[in-house]
Amino acid sequence: MSKQTKNNDKEKQMSFWDHLEELRWHLMRSFGAVVVMAIVAFLNRRIIFDEVILAPSTSEFITNRMMCRIGEFLSLDALCMDSMKLQIININMPGQFLTHMYISFGGRHYCCVSLHFVPILEFYQARFARKRSQIFRPNCQHQFLLFYAGILSAFYHCATTVNF
Repeated sequence: MSKQTKNNDKEKQMSFWDHLEELRWHLMRSFGAVVVMAIVAFLNRRIIFDEVILAPSTSEFITNRMMCRIGEFLSLDALCMDSMKLQIININMPGQFLTHMYISFGGRHYCCVSLHFVPILEFYQARFARKRSQIFRPNCQHQFLLFYAGILSAFYHCATTVNF
């Protein structure tokens, strides 16, 4: 008996409570992954701040370089951006640490968004008919792909419009 047949037999034999138990363990694993990603993000402060958040403020950022090339082609010097000296001023005593925490714990969701929703989607997928289930998974994968494409689009296009 193949592995696929065993999995189908197991899903047919699982009761509603068994599906809930499996969903609970999926959610526990995704919560563990989210905590690990938060710790990784917290420990990599320099990478997150210097190479991600503050990257659009430099002339080496890819969108800034492309805008400068377009400006050179159109003879518009206004599209070229020089590196800016950016001073971040914090007026609260714990503000720097809290900003670090907010970015770390907020950034984990961008990395783990699929881990939040895949267990729930798989739980509902088990309840659908086989024909609907085959349509369900590619649709969810496209939604995650579009989510990440939207994040990258906003980062590369909209972040440079903010005048640091």
